[in-house]
Amino acid sequence: MKKYALLGLILFNSFLFSQEVHPVPTQQETAEPKQETIAFIRQFLANNYRIPPAIYDSIGSIQLMADFVLTKEGQVKDPKIIYSSRPCLLCEKEYLRVLRMLPMINPMKEEELPVDYRFRIPLHLVIPE
Repeated sequence: MKKYALLGLILFNSFLFSQEVHPVPTQQETAEPKQETIAFIRQFLANNYRIPPAIYDSIGSIQLMADFVLTKEGQVKDPKIIYSSRPCLLCEKEYLRVLRMLPMINPMKEEELPVDYRFRIPLHLVIPE
């Protein structure tokens, strides 16, 4: 079972890095996120997301999409799951837990002023057989 869990974690990390982060500007923003910010969020998710042990009995994949606002102060605000390919409350709770743990991030800027910025981040979990 540990072999499968390790395989799942390796597969999870490879799928995570192949996914796109979809920043969604709030209001009239034209700010673009820096590649370092996107890379930091991806790396943080890969290092801190733990696949809930209870779902190892299910086989297949789960896709989740989270939405949150990165505030002017660089904090995560209002993280929520906006899409799940199949019901997995434990996966959703873990995803939200990790998003809430994100440390302070340099905020997005528009005309050199910090602005709130909405992100949508997909997550694809593969549960090994």
